[in-house]
Amino acid sequence: TINTTPIVDVLNGVTACDSYTLPSLSTGDYYTASNGGGTPLSAGDNITTTQTIYIYASNGTCSDESSFTVTINTTPTVDVLNDVTAYNSYSLPTLSVGDYYTDTMGNGTPLYAGDQITNSQLVYIYATNGDCYDESSFTITIIYKLDYPHFFTPNGDGYNDYWNITGGNIAPNTPIYIYDRYGKLLKVIRYGVTGWDGTYNNHNVPDDDYWFKVSMSDGRVGQGHFALKRG
Repeated sequence: TINTTPIVDVLNGVTACDSYTLPSLSTGDYYTASNGGGTPLSAGDNITTTQTIYIYASNGTCSDESSFTVTINTTPTVDVLNDVTAYNSYSLPTLSVGDYYTDTMGNGTPLYAGDQITNSQLVYIYATNGDCYDESSFTITIIYKLDYPHFFTPNGDGYNDYWNITGGNIAPNTPIYIYDRYGKLLKVIRYGVTGWDGTYNNHNVPDDDYWFKVSMSDGRVGQGHFALKRG
């Protein structure tokens, strides 16, 4: 008795994200072990774990077999952050899954938890596992706010004897113009260095409110007022 040996389909190894659907076969059936052993599988079944799958067919005592490996990579699920608005700067929080980038698909400049964001921008969170990836994004809106003391006491006691802007979107050494209530320019000081000591032409100015103007790095003019108190 001559039996014809079947020739089963031969499939290449495959890598998939999360699951792989077994395709239809022309010849043979799927099994989880060699020689038709293990668990029978069917076309359309979803494979969710990495494993070797066997294709087996027999005709009497004649048989044929092939095998291929299905590699399943789990798609990461990155953190999703809400859009945020912050004054002057925003510190990137620690992520559970994913890394920060300035462009999509892990491109642009890498950013890290704790980095201070000082300009409004779209930030991406990206993670990959083999060819499987996930991405989210959120918008950081930076509102520039001048930080400065609203009063100072230049009485020589070593506390609050000088006035200067303490924070904001201002370049170092930017001039700050100080005026009295009538608009008279009293002093020009520099951001980031010793401030105003409450004098004009080496004479103490009176206790009163005073105004200032400064050019910010984004082109806007910041201004406000503060009080001088010697008593």
